[in-house]
Amino acid sequence: AAGVAATAAAAVVVVAATAVVAAGAAGGGTDPFGPLPRSNPMTRTEKPARRAAEDGTRYLVVDNRFNTPITILLDLDPTAEPGFPGFGVRAVTLEPSTSESDGISARDAIGRDPARLDHFRAFPTDRAVARAGFILIEPRYVGPSWPSYVLAFRPDGGKPGPRQGVSKA
Repeated sequence: AAGVAATAAAAVVVVAATAVVAAGAAGGGTDPFGPLPRSNPMTRTEKPARRAAEDGTRYLVVDNRFNTPITILLDLDPTAEPGFPGFGVRAVTLEPSTSESDGISARDAIGRDPARLDHFRAFPTDRAVARAGFILIEPRYVGPSWPSYVLAFRPDGGKPGPRQGVSKA
């Protein structure tokens, strides 16, 4: 019975945290996390993966165009990217699963610290997220830029067009 109560409480926390993030990302009011810090901006000539590995800074975006919002963690600030729809953007920290890790793997589970909503951590499994008391983030995308997210998720629907210079013979 205690396990069921703990699971129900965790589900309430996940729903509440997702609602807070989605409300802030929708742009329909003030950012629930406060203003976006603008110190030390990344330039377009820096390598995003190296920068993310050095200080763990990522840019959080919540794509709420679907029934289930998608949490997006990007290396580059998407606000200047062509085609970015203007969702709320927030600088957050994403720690790798181990200190000797080179970065975040596609297989890693991502958890959000319920005590510090701007702090995320990679874990080897979903269960490790729960054991650490973090909120499991799913669905999610972790990648370099807004265009890479659009290519991977195709939020506008449809297939990508044919590549330029490639002919069907």
